[in-house]
Amino acid sequence: MKLSSDSVLCCLGYYLYSEASWPRQKGDKARLASGFISSLPQGDTSCRLRFYFHMFGPDIGSLNVYTRPCNGCVETLVYSRSGNVGNFWDRAEVVLKSTVPFQVGMLKINSS
Repeated sequence: MKLSSDSVLCCLGYYLYSEASWPRQKGDKARLASGFISSLPQGDTSCRLRFYFHMFGPDIGSLNVYTRPCNGCVETLVYSRSGNVGNFWDRAEVVLKSTVPFQVGMLKINSS
């Protein structure tokens, strides 16, 4: 996974890139985890993860987003997308809810 800066359209920002084609192999994984985020009051839906993704090709694999309350704790899947979505950038938004401090993680798994 590669972290790079991007200012092509209008704004400064960053992107992550995970190659799915050769030399990647089936089952290869790329994982990214945030720092800990403060707990939220019960029912608070103001904390959101917004991101764009490009998943094109026959063996693109899957992209999963999860939360967890501590390193090594059980992960809760909050978003998942698999397979060829098309040759375009798509946007996802996930509401993050937790009454305890938590981390957000993204996991890319290759299928080719």
